[in-house]
Amino acid sequence: MQMKANTDVGPNYMQSIQRKVLLNGEEYIPEKNENVSKENNEATEDEFVRYYENKKEVLDHIDNKEPGNYGLIKPRALWYRIPYLNKKFFVFGESHAAVKGSQIKTESHITKPILDEKLSGWQAEDMINNQLVDELDAGLDENSSKLLRALEMWSVHVRSKPTVGGTGAIDLPKISKGETSTREKENGTYRLVVYGEDGSEEYWKPSGSNEVPQNTYDPQTQMLDAIESLFSKVFSEEIKNSFDKFPNGVIVGKAWGHFKDKSWVGHEKETLIKQNVSRFLYDAAKFKVSSEYGKLGEIGDIKTKDEKWNADNYRDEFMFLRILKAKDGGFSFASIGNAHLVRLKDRFNEKNIPCISMEDFYGSYAVDAVDTKKIAHKNSPVFRKNQRMMLWLKSAFRYILICSKSILIRLIIMMLVSLFLAERCPNWSRKMRFLARRIGISRS
Repeated sequence: MQMKANTDVGPNYMQSIQRKVLLNGEEYIPEKNENVSKENNEATEDEFVRYYENKKEVLDHIDNKEPGNYGLIKPRALWYRIPYLNKKFFVFGESHAAVKGSQIKTESHITKPILDEKLSGWQAEDMINNQLVDELDAGLDENSSKLLRALEMWSVHVRSKPTVGGTGAIDLPKISKGETSTREKENGTYRLVVYGEDGSEEYWKPSGSNEVPQNTYDPQTQMLDAIESLFSKVFSEEIKNSFDKFPNGVIVGKAWGHFKDKSWVGHEKETLIKQNVSRFLYDAAKFKVSSEYGKLGEIGDIKTKDEKWNADNYRDEFMFLRILKAKDGGFSFASIGNAHLVRLKDRFNEKNIPCISMEDFYGSYAVDAVDTKKIAHKNSPVFRKNQRMMLWLKSAFRYILICSKSILIRLIIMMLVSLFLAERCPNWSRKMRFLARRIGISRS
């Protein structure tokens, strides 16, 4: 069943719910004699809300781990339902710092392989010789263009001035009056922001955790790892033999040796050495990617290259071509960086390949998987004031229970406290009935 934008699972629907596992909006509780898994019981008790359309979906997803088009991303407190997933090949525009395609595959128990941008990719000869992998999860990027992108990033990094004293804290988005949550989009993390304990906004934290869900995407570390891994693959023959066919080939070989050894560490000219190494490796990679792209000129619907192109221009074309080759194969979907998808979306539409960008995902196919209205209420200053008051009352009543056996005295004190609370605690009457039952003056 296709999920319509903000209808079956919309924000207003979400705010009215305080339960855990739902079947068409109704609470699901396993029957006493029903043999369900440990995971099923845990799902009915944890803090997350799951939206299923029928009981079969519950058992298929939680107990039997059957492939489906729905799932729960706990670190981002998100429940999703993607209409094409497990049904038709599509392109997913992931945020590397938030929801990744690999997470969608795992949480929806997808058994078919996916094309994934983060995995080690392919080379022109693989496509020309029909040797592309399609039985396992496979890299979407062409290796030389991905290497060029990593070297572009490193080049900028080694030429920029170092940050002194770190960077300032990211400003949280302001929650409009009347709302109970929003999503922080800084750096593409899409972390959930809710009302904090003092009524201001703060990042949502999982129960029992003092830490907010982290951004696991570290471009600096991944950049250097990518250079080392990809350079060895892209230039495997040159490393064995020589870089003679490249401009400044001898120097390129020496630059690669410096990079592998990290010979700049502790050197008084560290910055200058890194700048020189990055420049010669970058020049070699740009020469290589241009050559690789030329080999595919007669294959597929790719653009004529421009000498002014940067790495992402090449990557867009290589990934577009790889997806065209994969759409009728055995892949479930392709997971591509959202920026790439935005640039390529019109061309995918022309080829009748469905696309889901991050904006589509959060706007139409995903909802908060925690009750933000309930969180906002519990974190409100009024609620916390009342909680402190009730703790005081409970302590006082325990003392009364210990010190007095007279029900009449208990009643008198209850009446006095009730008058005191009448204007200070909106739910005082319900709370007082509860306490009355606890201390033995009511049997109702």
